[in-house]
Amino acid sequence: MNPAKDIFKRAEQAARKGNSAYAIELFLQGLTLDPKSADERRKLHHIEAQVIENAGGNASGGMKTKLAAAGHLARVKKLKVQKKWDEAVIEIERAIRPQPKN
Repeated sequence: MNPAKDIFKRAEQAARKGNSAYAIELFLQGLTLDPKSADERRKLHHIEAQVIENAGGNASGGMKTKLAAAGHLARVKKLKVQKKWDEAVIEIERAIRPQPKN
């Protein structure tokens, strides 16, 4: 079996059980192995948005969140120039994490 699919399966089980932090970590691990998994990426963003909203935050992010993401986006540009696509995808996820609906 594909190791990424096994990790995604465990992440979905953790999400169903309400263990959002563990589910997010597993989704990120799976995306490291298989960065092209669009469905799993959407599930990750949904869980991240739920966590932020349950804590009373804004899942779309405010100005402070956008400024904090600027460093990640600069690293994404650098990785794209270096043609390190898989690393760029993971860096994008780090930028999106505090603002999954943006």
